Amino acid sequence: MCDYLYKISVVIPAYNAGRYIGRAVDSVLGQEYPAYEIIVVDDGSSDNTREVLAAYGDKVRYEYQSNAGPGAARNRGVELAGGNWIAFLDADDIFLPWRLSMQVELLRANPGLSWCAGAYHFCMAQEFEVLAREKSDREAGQVYADYLAVSLAGKYACTDVVLARREIILQAGGFRTDIKYAEDIDLWWRIGMANPGYGYVTEPLAVYFLDVAGSLARYRQSYEHQRDLVLRNMDLAKEKGALKRFEPIAVQQVTDWVRGAKFDQRVFDIGSIVKDFSDILPICFKLRAKFYALFPRTTMAIFKMLSCLNQRYKIRKKLIRPRD
Repeated sequence: MCDYLYKISVVIPAYNAGRYIGRAVDSVLGQEYPAYEIIVVDDGSSDNTREVLAAYGDKVRYEYQSNAGPGAARNRGVELAGGNWIAFLDADDIFLPWRLSMQVELLRANPGLSWCAGAYHFCMAQEFEVLAREKSDREAGQVYADYLAVSLAGKYACTDVVLARREIILQAGGFRTDIKYAEDIDLWWRIGMANPGYGYVTEPLAVYFLDVAGSLARYRQSYEHQRDLVLRNMDLAKEKGALKRFEPIAVQQVTDWVRGAKFDQRVFDIGSIVKDFSDILPICFKLRAKFYALFPRTTMAIFKMLSCLNQRYKIRKKLIRPRD
């Protein structure tokens, strides 16, 4: 039975997701802790998404809108939600059966928490066998004082496993609708600045499927997108007195972007982004990056060659271009 203190509205944005949406909905209906409601916001689909969802009757609340992107679709779902807690799920991913129950257990034990997330599986195939796990075998959750700090250690919020009070999502302004990439990361940073206390369940709670047609998982973030994302949040952090907490994340974001940019056309923008963030970047990293920027075509050719050699001979994993 759903606890009135934890009435969870599950929000699923969907765009031409007829092939996958049933799998996502079934994973929510199969939760040990029942969701209060399932809201699917159809973001202008032209396939059979509506027809697939119609078969669920009143088990799913269906809302159609003209195509506006996943951020706008999630925002609409939050607006419509009747629950006091929000869980998100992408239409091509699934919850594992204990996703909600383990997080509610963590929240009950720590009533001061306003949000939490957890680990998840990556899956390259489109089929994933869910194996039953006894409660005694599951890894427990932990509570951290500062989301921004712990996210640097890998315990960051992923949209498929975030559970947050509806009010803190609204207070943070929801998802940005003017960007196509990292609108979720951007929101978790903003929430983390205002609500640093954060719970994290070590047990995997969801399955994130890669290489799904239409997915943004392989989208390459441009220089302009990266610069805007980081600078906006640095300004916000300064305004909220959280700049020292956010600066290590800004450094990580910029350095990770440069590492990925060496392998494609973004290499031509390395000089610009290093110049824009010169005040916060380590000296050794700046020197290397400036060298890459001096000979961009050579840099790109060399790292592409190294990546190909590594993929063929498994020389060194770090030479493979990181996923943005």
